Amino acid sequence: MSKIADSLGIGRAQLRAMPLTSLPAGVIRWDHRLRSMDDIHRLRFEHGIEEGFDLVDGAWSKARLLLSQEKPFYSGLCGYSLSVLDAKEKAPAASQLVNRESVFAFSDGKPFVDQQFSDGSINVSV
Repeated sequence: MSKIADSLGIGRAQLRAMPLTSLPAGVIRWDHRLRSMDDIHRLRFEHGIEEGFDLVDGAWSKARLLLSQEKPFYSGLCGYSLSVLDAKEKAPAASQLVNRESVFAFSDGKPFVDQQFSDGSINVSV
């Protein structure tokens, strides 16, 4: 997707926003604190009860308990991510290595990933 987005001059954030902005207003509702969900799928929010939904998301969502009693837990894996803004100026060697593409390196189960975005920044993940 990065190659397509970059060839069109569209950044990943813009690309992710496209489906969200194309939906009718009110279809996605942010910042709704779910208090509970019953077995006939009524959602009880702080502001009242709602029915007729397609998706409830969140690692600690009350809806998760209707699907599984397993709670989210730390798996022992962690990662770090940083962005280098204006990489061509501030990190020319990294910019030349990535060269408007992506670099993936794996060794001993430890990934190192660089991606350059259409705004010229490079995201580094380890």
